[in-house]
Amino acid sequence: MNFSSHYGFKVSPVTRWFHIFPHVDINFQQVNSTFDITDNSYLEALGILVAIPGFWLILTLLAFLIFFLCCCCCCGSNKKQKKLAPLKWTLGIFSVLCCGTLAVGFYGNFLAHEGIQKVEGATQEMQVFVQGFHDRVNHTEFLLTQNVRKNLQQLNVTFKQAGSNATVQSELLELIQAMSKNISQLTKKVKDIDVALVNDLLKSVNETIHLVELFRWPATFAVLGLLVIFCFILIGAICRTSRCLLIFFSVVGLMSVVVCWVLVSFYLGLCVAAGDFCLQPEPYLHKEVDPFFNAGVVQYYIHCGQKVKNPFSKSFKESMAKLDNLERSLGEVKELAEPHFSQPKVFQLLDQLAESLSESRTDVSVLQDCTSVYRQYNKAMEATCTTGIEGTAFLLVSAVGSGFFFTILIWLASCTWIHVRKKQTAEPPEEEETFLPQTSNSSTSRRTRDMYGHTGFRPRNSHTPPQTPLVAALSVSSSSSNREEQPFLAGRYTPPPSYDQLAGGAVVGSWGKAAIRA
Repeated sequence: MNFSSHYGFKVSPVTRWFHIFPHVDINFQQVNSTFDITDNSYLEALGILVAIPGFWLILTLLAFLIFFLCCCCCCGSNKKQKKLAPLKWTLGIFSVLCCGTLAVGFYGNFLAHEGIQKVEGATQEMQVFVQGFHDRVNHTEFLLTQNVRKNLQQLNVTFKQAGSNATVQSELLELIQAMSKNISQLTKKVKDIDVALVNDLLKSVNETIHLVELFRWPATFAVLGLLVIFCFILIGAICRTSRCLLIFFSVVGLMSVVVCWVLVSFYLGLCVAAGDFCLQPEPYLHKEVDPFFNAGVVQYYIHCGQKVKNPFSKSFKESMAKLDNLERSLGEVKELAEPHFSQPKVFQLLDQLAESLSESRTDVSVLQDCTSVYRQYNKAMEATCTTGIEGTAFLLVSAVGSGFFFTILIWLASCTWIHVRKKQTAEPPEEEETFLPQTSNSSTSRRTRDMYGHTGFRPRNSHTPPQTPLVAALSVSSSSSNREEQPFLAGRYTPPPSYDQLAGGAVVGSWGKAAIRA
């Protein structure tokens, strides 16, 4: 990916793409895209962008409501079994695609974490520099007020007590007094330099970044992992054709859709704000940092070596001038004291004084160095505007894709579990209910089958009681009427007549003839 340089640090094309997002207020008027969270117009434009995914979520939930109402009203009475294979294959394909989209989110979370760690490390280095700045100032102040001043006082006492030449003694005392005055002025100038940098701001920024990332990093992984588990549950439901698991996924999938689109709103606002900040960081930095730092300090450190006026130049020049005066005065003291004062203590104090002044000069010279803060600032901005914003963009893409895929999966899962019927007990075929109604004839046929068996013949060892002529006649007439009404059933289920029945029929015939003759 090609990166362009901006203010000394690299900016990703993704950053520029988010920066060109339209910034309009509620009246659709163009708003200045300079990052400023204290500007109500800018916050209003950013809020409109954030509200777009929320509006889409509302439309999605309304569509689900209408879909479920239609399913309850129209599909509840449809008992026809449909083929589930196409739905199951479609669910499986979209489940795999959804898992792939969530994998993009895992990669984006890793990139974002890497970028935030670089920003945290850079701010910590700047905090260390500022703390070192304060330490050097305190060290210089300690050298001037403790070592140098103490040595001067001891020299003053030594020169007053022992002196062979009054003129030399008077000149030495005047030089010591002038050096003490210069030390007081130098200490004041060094304190003015120290006031220019405040370490509390960087410390609070570093602590905030560390605390936010401490919870954001695992929380994002937990949410993405939970969504992947939901996809695995759906795949298990597809393999087992489980109605309960499909219903469970429909419920948790609906919650997943809400979570995804809420994350889309958050990541979209964060990416647009980060893009605006990366392209124009100085206005916001000056507005937020100037109350803590003196004017021009931020400009000096973020544009080090670019012909920017050094806000410490006056204090540095005056401090170095005071040090030059102290060293020059110290040289004069050595020249006057060497022929007239032979005590070793005097020369020891003079050497310690020269060493302390040299160390103070080194500390004051180091305080002018802006390259360390400038390098760490560019490192932090580059991590924010490349790795950090790209990782957030991947998270945004993952959330958008997951939101759409979960919407499709809920719709397909609902269509599937509606047509997954529970296992029913076996019922008699419709042909037997149609052709064998529960009547007395069928009951008689069933008893006949029980009596004669499946072959239709009476067993030899069965015993049929003798029938009276009237009962036999009624039986013959009843069987003949049944054969006329249901010839098919009579031919299928009625057994052949026995010998006793044929004899009974002959008797009835002879009785009938006798009755006619009578």
